[in-house]
Amino acid sequence: MFRRAVLATIILSLTAVGTAACNMISPVASMIEYAPSDGTQGDLGTLKARNVMILTNGSNSALFGAFVNESAEPIEFAIAYNDASNNKSWRQFSIKPYQVIHFGSGSNPLNIPIKVKAGSIEEITVGNVDGSITLNVPVLDASIPQYKELVAELGN
Repeated sequence: MFRRAVLATIILSLTAVGTAACNMISPVASMIEYAPSDGTQGDLGTLKARNVMILTNGSNSALFGAFVNESAEPIEFAIAYNDASNNKSWRQFSIKPYQVIHFGSGSNPLNIPIKVKAGSIEEITVGNVDGSITLNVPVLDASIPQYKELVAELGN
C-alpha cells in the first residue's frame, strides 16, 4: 500500500513538473509584436507607420492610417505608390516632433489615383533620409461593416 502511494506521488509530481515546463520553452504569445488591426505597420527609424490600409469603392481609393514621429526633430518623408497608369508617384509630408499624421479616422484620407481590387495587397514605399521600407498594404471595401461609411465618403 505504501509503495502505491509513493509511486502515485512520484507520477503526479513528474506530470506536474512536465506540464509546467512547457511554459519555460514556449514563447509567451503576448510578447510577440503584431498589428492588432486590419491594416499593416512598419518602422523606419523614429518614423512609425501604423494601421495602414487602402479603402476602395471600385472607382476611387484612399490610403488610411497613421504616421508617428517619435523623435525630437521634425521628419520629412514620402509615400510612393504605382498610380492608375502604373507609373511611380509619390507624396511628401512633414511631421513635427512627437506628432502624428492621420489619414482617415476623422480627418482627410490620402486619396490616391490607383487601380486596386478589394482583397488584394498593394506595395507602398515609405522613405526618408534614413532609407525606405515597403509596406504590403491590404485593400479593403465596404463589405466590412466598420468601413461602410468611410468607403461611402470616397465618392464615385
